Amino acid sequence: MRYYVKFAPDCGEIHHFGTCLGGNHPATPNPVVSAGNRTDGAKSFWSGIEPYGERWVWDYYTY
Repeated sequence: MRYYVKFAPDCGEIHHFGTCLGGNHPATPNPVVSAGNRTDGAKSFWSGIEPYGERWVWDYYTY
């Protein structure tokens, strides 16, 4: 996957903006993941990136 984003130079801190790739089996209308808890890899997988904090460091997470 390739992902491009351009922010204005004066853009402030952003939280929970980015992309997410994954899914649930059986399918659900919205992403269902419980942060900090392991998922059954045969039934659920989520991976994402987003800018984090005032220094705009990219944060990566996978469930």
